[in-house]
Amino acid sequence: MKHAYKFFAILFLFFTHLLLAQTDTVYYDLNFTGGKIDTLLNNIDQGIMPVNSISFSEMNTIATGNLLGRNTAGTGDIEVLSPSTIRTLLGLVVGTNVQAYDADLTTYAGITPSANVQTLLGAADYSAVRTQLSLTIGTNVQAYDADLTTWAGITPSANVQSLLGAADYSGMRTLLSLVPGTNVQAFDSDLSTIAGLTATTDNFIVSVSSAWASRTPSQVRTTLGLVIGTNVQAYDADLTTYAGITPSANVQTLLGSADYSAFKTSLSLNNVTNESKATMFNSPTFTGVATFAATLSPAVGLGTVTTAIDWSQGNSFTATLTDAREFTFSNVGDGQVIQLLILRTDGELATFNNANLEWPEDTPPSNGTGNGRDIYTFWATGGKIYGWLTPFIARTW
Repeated sequence: MKHAYKFFAILFLFFTHLLLAQTDTVYYDLNFTGGKIDTLLNNIDQGIMPVNSISFSEMNTIATGNLLGRNTAGTGDIEVLSPSTIRTLLGLVVGTNVQAYDADLTTYAGITPSANVQTLLGAADYSAVRTQLSLTIGTNVQAYDADLTTWAGITPSANVQSLLGAADYSGMRTLLSLVPGTNVQAFDSDLSTIAGLTATTDNFIVSVSSAWASRTPSQVRTTLGLVIGTNVQAYDADLTTYAGITPSANVQTLLGSADYSAFKTSLSLNNVTNESKATMFNSPTFTGVATFAATLSPAVGLGTVTTAIDWSQGNSFTATLTDAREFTFSNVGDGQVIQLLILRTDGELATFNNANLEWPEDTPPSNGTGNGRDIYTFWATGGKIYGWLTPFIARTW
């Protein structure tokens, strides 16, 4: 057994010698003559290893996969080399000198690429790849657009296909029945302006300074020269009545008189003198021939005359009576007090007609007789008019 052990030790030294022969240095002379082998075996028996060799204890602790060798040139101890170091020495570093194993590469290795594939794989960049595949964006294929994706989900009807196939805009307008001047109104800036106006009740659309604008009736009347009271006559029922009368030639001449004298001439009244009522009826004087109509209106003083007292005109009023007189009230202000002085010449009767007028004891006072004065006071309050004849005033003067 001992000799077998020695044999393997010698065998180990032999292979170590071969491994280190590249350094041209013999680390141990394996000459089996002259008793050297016996010396070697004796040293082995005693656990003594030659110089520049590895010990048995080091050999016993070499990690799995490691080998013995030299990583540097020259003399020195034998080294324990890791698989990584050995791959580096052999120029077989994975990822640097050789390709790491990959099942896909094995698959590719079983495929013989065509000339096109080889050209494709040899393309310099993506652009060249697209060119080789005839997939140049904008030349061979459409660039991606989300709208195109949306449209791709729409199945166009026959009408839509016809519309998209129209030769030009004119053809599209015809297909859509939108031909300006035939189906729709052609654009006009004036129409845009009018469309922008705000509709206002009673207003008119009028061209002002060559531009359309909204104008009130008052503005339109001014523009048309139809301002009531300035350019045209305001409506009056009497004018409507007059409009229904066709004036005779005489009336037209009369109305066209230049002045009162011409007016009297037209009426053949040049021989009539303007006189007061008293002069005319008490001592009338006629010159020449005067002709009177058979029917005369009642002379002043022969009948009842109604006089309206407008309270808005003041607080004191005077009336001279030459005949019986009936008074009415207008524009009565609540809280207002007025006084009325009546001058009588011959006991003329004064009466008052107003639905809201009340007298003391509901009895209207009677005025005096003959030539005299009467003072009436009226007070308006709460919708009523309270009247009384002022006492202690002499009725004759």
